[in-house]
Amino acid sequence: MPLITQPSKSLADRLYSAEFDDAIIEQHFWKNPRYDGCKIISKEINKFTPQQTASNAKTGIGFASITTHGKTIGNMIIGGTGNYPLTVGGFFTSVSPSFQPQSNLPGIFKVGNFIPNITWPGDTINPTGLNPNIKNETTAIYISNTVIGGEEDPQFATIKNHSYININQILLIDPNTNETQLLDKQAEDFIPFHSFITNDLQTGGSFSIRVIDESIANNLKGPNQYKVKMNKGFLLNTFDFRLDNTFPQLTENNTIYLYKGGDIEKDRVVEGILTNNPKEFNGERVRFKYGNIEGQPGSATLNAYAPGEGSIFARDRIGPSFASSSIISNKFTQQYYSGSFGFINEPTQPQGTLNKHILETSGLGSASRFIGVNTLNFLYNNQNSTLSQQEKTELHITFFEGTKDFGSGFNDERSISTFEVDVNQSTGRIGTECHSFLPKDHELYLKGHNDNRFNPTTTTFNDDILSSYLTSSALAGGCVSINTFNPSNTGNIILQPGISTDFNNEANIYVQGGVLGEVGYQGAQSSSAFDPLNIGLPGDSNTGSMSEDNYYSGSFDYQLSFLDKDHTIITNLDKTAELFDGIGSKGIILIPNNTHPKIKNNINFYLKQAGILPTSPNTQVQLTQDS
Repeated sequence: MPLITQPSKSLADRLYSAEFDDAIIEQHFWKNPRYDGCKIISKEINKFTPQQTASNAKTGIGFASITTHGKTIGNMIIGGTGNYPLTVGGFFTSVSPSFQPQSNLPGIFKVGNFIPNITWPGDTINPTGLNPNIKNETTAIYISNTVIGGEEDPQFATIKNHSYININQILLIDPNTNETQLLDKQAEDFIPFHSFITNDLQTGGSFSIRVIDESIANNLKGPNQYKVKMNKGFLLNTFDFRLDNTFPQLTENNTIYLYKGGDIEKDRVVEGILTNNPKEFNGERVRFKYGNIEGQPGSATLNAYAPGEGSIFARDRIGPSFASSSIISNKFTQQYYSGSFGFINEPTQPQGTLNKHILETSGLGSASRFIGVNTLNFLYNNQNSTLSQQEKTELHITFFEGTKDFGSGFNDERSISTFEVDVNQSTGRIGTECHSFLPKDHELYLKGHNDNRFNPTTTTFNDDILSSYLTSSALAGGCVSINTFNPSNTGNIILQPGISTDFNNEANIYVQGGVLGEVGYQGAQSSSAFDPLNIGLPGDSNTGSMSEDNYYSGSFDYQLSFLDKDHTIITNLDKTAELFDGIGSKGIILIPNNTHPKIKNNINFYLKQAGILPTSPNTQVQLTQDS
């Protein structure tokens, strides 16, 4: 009979005991490896940062008093005549039971005696004194023989007051032995060569520029005044939008929005009937709406429709006009676009017999097919192909010729109004035959979903967006003919059949544009005051909720561009003003901010060592160990 061993006790009944000498937790050999002695704090690499405090304007707990007459704050009137320190709603407040006179005189709320708020406790002081705890120094400097101004070459995206700098050589230096090695991009594999650039000239990083031939006059900035805005290559101009208000288009509402969020009601109006579809949160993904169709219910009397009132689809229900915009030929568009390059055709009169013919022959129809169908399909297929990483591309959009900073303090792509389009967007919501198989939304999704490094940091304001698309109509028996009227009164809603309208309520707008410019109108609709969607009467200004972040200079222009991967950075170098005599035959050098001090102080010596300069000082500037 086999021996069956039973546990002596259940797990719950077992007794565990251990002894720990708590005296050791006060001893250095115990504390240091765990948390006390091995911890260093540094705010920045290669720099010692002392304790920092915020200004009184940004922090502090203080004492408040009312001193003089001034402005109101919200709905509460603050101030008085000096008899008592505070008035609310125009009446003096006091512990005194006696009657006080009424006053609507405003006042100033004064706060003082701030307690400093420490924003950084200060780096840990190391054994060598006030020196960086963390160092990451490079021993490479970068040589360029090609500098292209941001407005110089139309084949590249326009970025004012900036330049494209192409790096063709990297000089590697051993500061201990003074040996040098010159790497040439023509002789090196792409990825290893480019890795040097992305490591030493990181996006947002600082560097200095010097013309190698010192006889060439220039007006370059001082040390480390140049920022790497992008380090991935050239931006090949692909689609150039220029706002044109001369052609028939939607004039009551803006049609261009950079936004996120809002509560969207899809198909709020269908066949002239107001639905009760539930609201859906539109998400935090940043979107760019490059065009819009408005199918707003109008106020026309039964069977008396007038184009322009929103109750019937017409040419002036579409915006913006693309008459001054163009599709650009480059190495990527030539692979997938078979249409005509150059300016987009924008007819002034309706074309065809059906509503879909008006749309597909319009500038928005042409632009939307190129952007929302052809280009997005190519981008998706390119990213999911077997091509090498060097051969794959990215799609970027640059607003306002790069003049608006959407990421203050970061000095990355956002600072030149540039964003990457999400490569996984594909074509999104595509309409049926009656919408000419065009996108319903006319939107691009921008990269940055769940990654705020790519999103704008500017403030937003709220506005409503109505977007319509054409559908097959049960009332009309298919695609709707031009000027087809609604055959019957469907309550208070009068809208041409074959139109579905989405309503995005309280979208968060970064910037908007179109015929109405930066401000637009909150809930503006057609010329009628009829308000079936309860979104306010026409002409409510947004200015009260807007900040300076929501404004921009000039028109709402933008460019779509494909990334041509190369050893190229985009930086705040104004070539015309700073390199007015060019760069000479030897080119320029880029010196990263974290270059080893010995190299930074002996540039000419090492250029001579590498054979780039014919002469240089025979001696070096010697540095101390901690320099």
